[in-house]
Amino acid sequence: MYSLGEIEAQCKKASKGVGLSWGLAEEAGLIARHLSEFNLPGSDTVYTNLKFIEDNGWEDNLIDIKFLDQIRKPISGLLLGVMILDQLSNIADYTASLKDPVIGPLAVAGALLRLQNERYFFSLAWENCQITMDDDGFTVSGKNLNPKIAHCFVVSIYKSSKKPFLNKKINKRIQIKSWEFLTKMAHKTYVPESATSRLRGAGAGDNENE
Repeated sequence: MYSLGEIEAQCKKASKGVGLSWGLAEEAGLIARHLSEFNLPGSDTVYTNLKFIEDNGWEDNLIDIKFLDQIRKPISGLLLGVMILDQLSNIADYTASLKDPVIGPLAVAGALLRLQNERYFFSLAWENCQITMDDDGFTVSGKNLNPKIAHCFVVSIYKSSKKPFLNKKINKRIQIKSWEFLTKMAHKTYVPESATSRLRGAGAGDNENE
């Protein structure tokens, strides 16, 4: 099993490998980490999103969440969660229902878990799954926890007079199915070894004792 630090770093590097900005890559790493803290498949849902982004790009997924229910194309759950956080100060109580696909919807929960120390509650729902964070804790119900695609996605987020109650128990984390694929994505950020790169400091240099 991998540590939370390894999970965060791997997903961050993989995100950069598929072309995300450093800021979005850092968010992807945190999404994987926060879900893993609750024994949820954070790395796997991040991989699902990164594969979609690698195949389709990501710039067109950056939208104003006030018009979220007007989307008429698939959207990355990872990018959706980050956009909600970025625009949180512009909304009060907020609910949106998407008729078009959300890719890797569990990533939205990972992003919104950043609010666990703030005075916000949220609820997410898609086919046979509901996730909530409120004064009763963080709860997950249903058998469709980590689908590649959700076709009926509802998000609600609202301010509260108190912080959510979270009884976090970090147990042995689940096996990560996508680690090898994330590693391949991360390798795209590495500089190939060459005489020029060695002169610039890559590798051990000509002296093996360096």
